[in-house]
Amino acid sequence: MTNPDIKAMLLKRQSECVTELGRRYLCAVRPIYGGKPNDPIMAEPIGSCVLLRFKGAPFLITAAHVFDHHTSTGLGVGPLEGRLVRIKGQFHSTGSVANRANDHYDFAFWRLAEETANALDQRDGFIREDEIAQHEGDMNGRQYVVLGFPLSKNKKTVQRAAKSIKPEPVSYQGMRVERPKLLEELCLSGNDHFLVKRERRTSGYDGTIDNAIGLRGASGGALIDRGPSSLENLLPGTPCYGKLAGIFIEHYDNHEALLFTKIEVILKEMARTFSDLGS
Repeated sequence: MTNPDIKAMLLKRQSECVTELGRRYLCAVRPIYGGKPNDPIMAEPIGSCVLLRFKGAPFLITAAHVFDHHTSTGLGVGPLEGRLVRIKGQFHSTGSVANRANDHYDFAFWRLAEETANALDQRDGFIREDEIAQHEGDMNGRQYVVLGFPLSKNKKTVQRAAKSIKPEPVSYQGMRVERPKLLEELCLSGNDHFLVKRERRTSGYDGTIDNAIGLRGASGGALIDRGPSSLENLLPGTPCYGKLAGIFIEHYDNHEALLFTKIEVILKEMARTFSDLGS
């Protein structure tokens, strides 16, 4: 087999894995709408979120700057099918609205009421604890998939005449990168965050490729760790590895980088906030 043949085979397998992971995790990555969540005619997309079960309890995680909209509007989660679900439950967020521009952890979570969780749990709709990355070993050269619902793709998904919503997800593929100047600017050590290269091309979870689009609205979406970029991980028949690694916070085009808060940082804050969670 020639080198071009090997490259084509690996690219094909990579695309297959992105499609497979997208189908699994897009059950748990959803768009957030503001306005009147119980009325699709008045709903507007504002961000993305991740559904997760942690220590037996259902949670919704998003970016804090998306959560901030709750002070002025009702918030609802987009469905896989059916109607929007109004977000209800106990919540917590980092920082404050007034100082959000300097909050580079920028995450929020709801501990969902069971009725809300049941309404959202469509087709295995919550990420399980065994699907969370442990971030052990060498993190260099790892491949990632970003899943979310950018506004540029979802402004027209509210079909007002039909009183329905059909969200359109987008996935990005990229590798972990080092951006020491950006971390210095943000006063971050890098221990609690990931930086992923901002690619010029984007792909849908169904494998379609397009030019990169604006990422506003993808904040709060998921970072899926695909494991090391190695030949062994991309051979035909090899299981497609993919686990939740972080939550998308912001993009920095001048540095060609996307910033994510590591999921273990968020889980630690969940456990601290809700001391009654099981061990």
